Parts: sequence; structure tokens; C-alpha cells
Amino acid sequence: MLNYYVYTKEIADFSISDSFFIGWPNPPSSETHKKILAESYRAIICVDDETSTIIGFINAVSDGILSAYIPLLEVIPSYQGRGVGKQLVSMMLKELSDLYMVDLLCDPHLQSYYEKLGMIPSQGMVLRNYERQNGTIQKNFNTVELADKLAHVTNIEVSKEELRQLEKQFCEDVATLGAIGWSKYFAKSGRMLTKNGVPIEGKEAIKNAMTPFFELENLNFFWEPTHIEVSNDATLAVTYGNYKRTYILESEKIEEAGMYMTVWTKNHTGKWQISADVGN
Repeated sequence: MLNYYVYTKEIADFSISDSFFIGWPNPPSSETHKKILAESYRAIICVDDETSTIIGFINAVSDGILSAYIPLLEVIPSYQGRGVGKQLVSMMLKELSDLYMVDLLCDPHLQSYYEKLGMIPSQGMVLRNYERQNGTIQKNFNTVELADKLAHVTNIEVSKEELRQLEKQFCEDVATLGAIGWSKYFAKSGRMLTKNGVPIEGKEAIKNAMTPFFELENLNFFWEPTHIEVSNDATLAVTYGNYKRTYILESEKIEEAGMYMTVWTKNHTGKWQISADVGN
């Protein structure tokens, strides 16, 4: 059973799942995570009572007079899709309802999620010091080494955003160009992995193989990455996420959904291309 609590030092004995901050290059430790909850103006947690483990949380920082900012909302992957995040946001907005302004930042594709909870889209500016992402104070650091580390992390984050936008454009081109729009994102020797175990190799072969699919009646095909991983040298990446497609086949509407994974490589001109793609 899941229960929700306003976090206080009196209930600090709950254990914290180690599945938070997935994808962070420099995540806080569980000890630092507890400090974040304890030192926040407000923090609300979701606890699985069977394991006495915190599986979701939201926190806010505030001057306590006019404004508050919500920096973190997380639900561990195995509990997502059960309304935990929605409940955490609703409870936090109620806790902050006596303040003039309540702000948070999110990616554009998440704005509709918060709109449904009463918030409105806005714009802002950010600064990220990734060497401080784990919440620890680093003393006596070498400034040259720190600059190199920060540039390295920034390069990876820039690459992730490039791929996120590239996947979006990929989806839009497929909607307008069909098999041509699909094949043009593949490297010359790119491959599609198939269920029969025989890969389709090369842009032209991929276009020909996909043409009948994109000629299906009333085809609507959409996908979006949920995770993006980039190599240390930012020349190799993997994106994976969910797809949905609907079409008419023999007068019957077909609806399909699943997951996909795409391997991207950066060529000598700095352009990302697909070297392998597979969907379930």
C-alpha cells in the first residue's frame, strides 16, 4: 500500500530506494538525498508501506513569504504510471497555496502534464554546475581538472539535447515523407534488426523494406525517447522509448504500441546517423 507524508525528521527512518536520479552523471548519495528532504521548505514523500521504502518524492525551497520553487519531482521507474507523481504535485501545490508564486522548470514535452494540475507554461533561464550535482562540497580541487570535467559533462548534455531534437525531427519527417523520411536518418551501412533474425542493411534496402508499411491506410506513427545515453567522447549514443502506431488493414483499425531502441553514431562531419534500430 502506498501512503504519502510531509517529510519531517521524525519520519526520517524510512529507507530511500536506490533507483532515484537515473541518468544523472553525478547523482546525490542516499545520505545527501535525505539531507535534501530534511532541509527543504517542504518535502512530500510516497512510501511503499510493505517495504517502508520511499519510492517517490517532491520538494520545494522558499522564502516563506512570497515565492517557492519546486526543484525535484521523482518517482522510481517501477512505480511510474500509477498516479504517484500527480498526487505528489497536487499535495505540494496545496502546501504552497498561501504563497504568491510557485515555479518549476521542465522540458517542453512535460508542460501538458503540469497544465492538467493547474500550472501554466512560462520561460526561464538556468545555470547548471554539474560538478556540484551530487550535493557535496569539493575542496582543494584543481581548477584545470574541474574545467575539463565540466566541459566533458556539458558536451554530453548538449549531445543529449541534439538527439532529443533529432528524434523529434525524425518523427516529423516520417509523417510527411514516409519511407524516404525514415531511411534518410540511417547511416549508409545502417541496419534494421527484424523479428526473423535477418537484418535489413543499407539506406536503399531499408527504404524499400519500409515502403509497404508507410503506404498503409490512415497510418499514424509516433515515438518519443524516454532515455538517452551518450558515450564519453560523444560519438556514440543510444536512445530508447515508446512508440505508438495506428493504421487501417482490411477495413479494420489496428493499434500497436511497444518500445524501441536506436543506436546513433556521429560521422566525420559531426552528424548523428542511425547505425542500428530495433523495436519490439
